[in-house]
Amino acid sequence: MKAIRHQNLVGWDNFLRGYTSIYWRECQFLFYGSSSHRRLSSETWDTNLIKAIVTLYTSLWKDRNRVLHGSTHKEASDLLRSRVLNQVRQLYKHPPQLAGRYSTVRSVPLEDRLKHSTTLLQRWLKRVHHQVYVSKFLKDNSSPCQPTIKQAFTRVLRLALTSKYPP
Repeated sequence: MKAIRHQNLVGWDNFLRGYTSIYWRECQFLFYGSSSHRRLSSETWDTNLIKAIVTLYTSLWKDRNRVLHGSTHKEASDLLRSRVLNQVRQLYKHPPQLAGRYSTVRSVPLEDRLKHSTTLLQRWLKRVHHQVYVSKFLKDNSSPCQPTIKQAFTRVLRLALTSKYPP
């Protein structure tokens, strides 16, 4: 328990990088007894423990990359394409509310949008994400009582056209 508590302080992510608690050596002596002390010196055990941890972490990292990105360039591009297409479909299912200056997400039909290249779709997704951010900023910073300049001139023009002044 002492080794586990100390490793909690050091960090388990650091454990996988080879930074181990000094109390693991005591656990080794308690677990294996004095006979293992004759067979293995503590430095050898420490070195082997860190080597085993780093090997485990490296294999976990390689397996993670293989699953996420594929083992070949073709698999990687196919996985990326499928993820981007899923993001585009989700955006079409739940389109964001954009400011009036931007065209809607559904201005281009989904079938036509999906025909574009992966790079172009990624750029479009980033642009829409930025437009959502700008739209939210404009909405949060607009005064509810004061119209925009365009709205004010539209109102004045409408009043001028509908008002009839005496001759």
